[in-house]
Amino acid sequence: MKNQTIKPFLPGNYILNKQISRPRYLFGSRFVLDSGADNIWDCAVLDRKKVIETIDRRQLGEKGIHCPPGAREWGYTFFIPDDQKDGSGNYAMGGFKTPPKSREEALSVIRERIIKHYSLSELKEWESCPGHYLWQHYSCEWGCTSVCSEVGESISSTQTHIAFCRGAAKQYKIPWGLQFSFWQQGRINDYTGDAVWGVHSKPNGGHSPSLYKRTFLAAYMGGASHFYPEACAVINFCKELDEDGCYKLSPVGEMSRRLNRFIADNRNIGINYTPFGIVLDYYHGMFSGDRQITKRKAFQVFDYNAGDDMTYNLFDKFFPSSWVTFGANEATYQVNGPYGDTCDVLLQNAPQEVLDSYPCLIMTGDINLSEEEKKRYAAYVKKGGTLILNTAYLSFFPEYEAEYNGFRRCDITDEEGTVIVYGPDYMLSGLDEILCEQLLRLVPFRLSEQVEYLVNVTEGSLILTLINNDGYYYNHTTGEMVDSGKEKKLTVSYTGGAQVKAVKELWTAEVFPAADTLEISVPPGEAAILEFSLV
Repeated sequence: MKNQTIKPFLPGNYILNKQISRPRYLFGSRFVLDSGADNIWDCAVLDRKKVIETIDRRQLGEKGIHCPPGAREWGYTFFIPDDQKDGSGNYAMGGFKTPPKSREEALSVIRERIIKHYSLSELKEWESCPGHYLWQHYSCEWGCTSVCSEVGESISSTQTHIAFCRGAAKQYKIPWGLQFSFWQQGRINDYTGDAVWGVHSKPNGGHSPSLYKRTFLAAYMGGASHFYPEACAVINFCKELDEDGCYKLSPVGEMSRRLNRFIADNRNIGINYTPFGIVLDYYHGMFSGDRQITKRKAFQVFDYNAGDDMTYNLFDKFFPSSWVTFGANEATYQVNGPYGDTCDVLLQNAPQEVLDSYPCLIMTGDINLSEEEKKRYAAYVKKGGTLILNTAYLSFFPEYEAEYNGFRRCDITDEEGTVIVYGPDYMLSGLDEILCEQLLRLVPFRLSEQVEYLVNVTEGSLILTLINNDGYYYNHTTGEMVDSGKEKKLTVSYTGGAQVKAVKELWTAEVFPAADTLEISVPPGEAAILEFSLV
């Protein structure tokens, strides 16, 4: 983990610890896309046996993936009034009975009541799926054996949820997945024509097939174990039969079939490469629904302090404006960002081997390091890591504080590694320049325009996923709207120095000339997946 540009940019030089970074799977050794058929659903319009037959014959995915029992959508379950039911049909818990005096007390109360509410202490295996709340690491500490997040719905910033899930899964060495909800503001997709869920279920009711596809690709290429599109046992189908006696597929069903085919054709996607580990304070208590600046509260109780605001603003840098969902408009669920999907979230208590698996760590939040934690981060630097350190945290490291020159930025060498100090306290001034430098050092692709992107590493190739989230709009009134002026005409340059043997686009199977640079167009709401085979 020496602190220098990786040269040559061959696949084997990226992943510092394969045991930490590799995907872990809940179902054997493979990723699973669920069709929902074995889940309990009370659709009187569709015949269950015919649904299962259609899933088999049209290859729509697994007929129910039997996730372990556990805590579903439990973040808002805790806060919903206790005489109501949550989205999973569980009676809610009504929030704190008495206001907690500290964040430590708040988390302790949540833990105790969640474990009791879902009988988690009685389960050998259980899955956590907190939904709006970015509390994945907490349930990992409580013993969950797989971690998930509900996205879609009216939930802000899918990419932030993925960064929390993936980081928690690495920190605690368990699988992670996503539950994609087609519900949105009390509406949901329904192609049967019979209003299965009431008057607000209709073809344009919930989310678009495009967002479904983009979220899936961010999860699949991002190292997820499983992807559960909520209510797809119904949404995949129209009521009419086709010439083979199967249910006709809805637009969502056609997308499910296309996604499942992509999985079958592209099992070897390697290891997702995230060079940035964002180190967050243990008691952050963040909620992705904190949309109004004046009302953001940790654990829904404590006003944000300077450290909390710093963290909020940091994720807004990576995924601009995605904290806010604008009614039924999908525009900000996933966004094109300046740094791509290149980060995972760790808590400050991450073990040494997890810290050492990232070439670059960024501290944020109201961190108060223990003596043992200080030693870990100092050891991380000495072994070659790059620690991006705000001046607010200098007091934890007297050796770096003594070398700090008082300027807003100061680079300090410590044996094999580097500490980059910037300030003022809890402010992100100057961080963009630092992040751009690190991307140039660590990521071997240059893009002429801003899109969402992910990098995967296999034994013989690098895979670059490009997603254009700009210019695609969808809501329950107008359906799909596309601004063709937002098409991204990209020049993609591989800068790693190895020889490019072949370039193939995996979604369409298009073959490009073997070259370091290529031109490609990505329309609004679409994606491209480029595999660079290297020698």
